[in-house]
Amino acid sequence: GGVAELTSVFASSANSLPGRMVSSLSIKGCEIGNKGLNYLFQAMLSESSPFYSILELKVGDNNITECNGVREILQSQNCSLQQLSLDFNSLGNAGVLNLSKALFETKSALVFLDISVNKMTEQESDENEIEMIMKNLINAECLKELRLLGNKFGDKGALSLMKQLHDDTILETVSLAAVGLTGEGCEEIMKLLRHNSGLRTLELGGNDVGEKGKQAINSVAAERPELDIAVDKGDKEQ
Repeated sequence: GGVAELTSVFASSANSLPGRMVSSLSIKGCEIGNKGLNYLFQAMLSESSPFYSILELKVGDNNITECNGVREILQSQNCSLQQLSLDFNSLGNAGVLNLSKALFETKSALVFLDISVNKMTEQESDENEIEMIMKNLINAECLKELRLLGNKFGDKGALSLMKQLHDDTILETVSLAAVGLTGEGCEEIMKLLRHNSGLRTLELGGNDVGEKGKQAINSVAAERPELDIAVDKGDKEQ
C-alpha cells in the first residue's frame, strides 16, 4: 500500500544519499490502517531503513484499530522514538490498553503521546480497563505530555488518571478537553491537584463543569499560579 511505497522511496533516497535519515514523519488521513502501521513499525526496526532513527511519528486519522507492533519498537535498544501521535483513530479501550501496557513494560523513552479521539468510553464493563490504562500511562514514568481529548470516558476516566498523578513529577501537560467531565468530577480533580507539584498545563475545555467546577478551577488557579488550567472562554476568571 501507500506506506510500503513511501518506505521504498525513502530507502532509495537513503542509498543515494548515505547518512540521511528521517527524524520526523507525518502520515495523516491516508487510511493506512493496521497493516500499514505495522509495516511502518517493521521499517523502523531495520538499520538500513531511513526510518530507523525516527524521533517523531504522526499517524493520525488513519483507520487504525490496534498498534500491537509498537511494543517491539519501544523495547528495541536502538529505539529513538520520542513523540507518537495516534489521534483520530479507533483504538478503543482495548487498543489503548495494549499500548499502555507496552509503554509500562518497556519503560521507553517516549515523552509525548497523543491518543485523542480514539473511542475510549466509560461504560461499566470498561471501568477496569480505563483504570488500568491510566495506571500504565503514569507508571511508565516517561511521558511529559499526554493528550486524551475527545475520548468520552467522563469523570471516572479523568479521575482515574488524576489519582495516579499524586506522586508523579514527570508528566507536565495533560489534555482532558471534551472528555465528558462534569462539575462534580472537576471539583474532585481540583482537590487532587493540590497534591501534585509536577503538572504545568491541564486542558479542560469542552467540558460542561458548571458553576461549582468553575469556582474550583479559580480557587486552584489562585493557589498555583505556575499551573495553567486551560478552559473555555468565560469559565475562568481573568
